[in-house]
Amino acid sequence: MKLKSEYVTYPVDDKEIMVGTGASSFKGIVKMNASAAFIISCLKEETDEENILDQMMKKYDADQETIKKDIDRVLETLRNIGALDE
Repeated sequence: MKLKSEYVTYPVDDKEIMVGTGASSFKGIVKMNASAAFIISCLKEETDEENILDQMMKKYDADQETIKKDIDRVLETLRNIGALDE
């Protein structure tokens, strides 16, 4: 899976935001915390949930269950707005 190219991310103050360009059907802004931004940065290249989990386990001091829930929540949001190529 991969983030569709019509979605762009950029930092604003201490947050990260994502917007859909004119080519996307999503018309809005997604504000992200650091862990969501990390997940989305992983999705800028072709990847899978297991790879994202492995990368997050290396970066964050949290248990696997908590990280898995974060990944699932972010991926669900991205799927709901049509931002993923799967």
